[in-house]
Amino acid sequence: MRGYTGLTKRMPGSGAKQELTARRSAGTLYPRAARVSLIAMTATAVLYFTSRGIVVPLSSLYAESLGADYVIIGLLGTATALALIVFSTVWGRVSDRLGRRKLVLIPSLLVMGLGYGLMALAPDYRALLPLYVLVAVAQAGYDANSLALLGDLLDMKSSARGRYIGMFRGLCSLGFGAMAFFAGTIAEWQSLRAVFVVTAGLLLGAALVAFGVTEGKQPSPSSEFEATGGAPPGGASARPAVAEGGSAPLPLPPLLVAAFAWSLMFGAVYAVWANYMVNDLHYTTSQMSRLWAIASLSEFPLMVVAGRLSDHIGRLP
Repeated sequence: MRGYTGLTKRMPGSGAKQELTARRSAGTLYPRAARVSLIAMTATAVLYFTSRGIVVPLSSLYAESLGADYVIIGLLGTATALALIVFSTVWGRVSDRLGRRKLVLIPSLLVMGLGYGLMALAPDYRALLPLYVLVAVAQAGYDANSLALLGDLLDMKSSARGRYIGMFRGLCSLGFGAMAFFAGTIAEWQSLRAVFVVTAGLLLGAALVAFGVTEGKQPSPSSEFEATGGAPPGGASARPAVAEGGSAPLPLPPLLVAAFAWSLMFGAVYAVWANYMVNDLHYTTSQMSRLWAIASLSEFPLMVVAGRLSDHIGRLP
């Protein structure tokens, strides 16, 4: 075809509009399809966070009811964290090689649902460790690929990316908090085991909704360089992109260190917070979960505001 070389359409000029057209010709989604997929991805994430909202506040209480002490509960949390660290990278690389996020994301949701369903049948705390690891491995697949897929879908909305991400993440916190508000009541009305059954059902629903997400083609590194007019990997021009203002992007390690420090602090309290509130401060299970819900629900407006501010004030390069 005249005017085409490989995957790119040779056009005069090098503006953002020409680059966007070239990327569309390579198979990325048109705005309307991306918008529909973004809605489906948001609904999937809200269901996922809703499932977390009912089980997270009560999981340590459930482990305690099966005979676990605080040391065992801490070990369960440590095993979960280690599996997430290792397999987040693994699943990210797998989806990059496959070229499709959904091939990892949907099975991850299904495996998580299976894991939580089996937790509801656990005879004692010793059965929880392999199930915690199984769920964490699957959660790593979902976490890594949901973020990557969201980035893919927002590729054509760079000017409003902060607003979209703020609303996306805010709705997730809203779903988490709404379910956390009723989690303790459900446990008191039925049982702690019932909470895990509900979680499994919500994850199954999230997997079904995720089928509605349409992915664009994920170009290989060589074709991606060709689409943007650069040199192939390993060439003289294969170096980090320079920001629009002329400054090089900031290195990633400081962000990773900050995230690790925050997670370390949060994990130290998170693991046994529910047990402390119920056993030592004598809150009921429903009161404890509602306090957790208040903290999560407050994130919704703050996330939306932060996203808008990042678009108007700016972000780090």
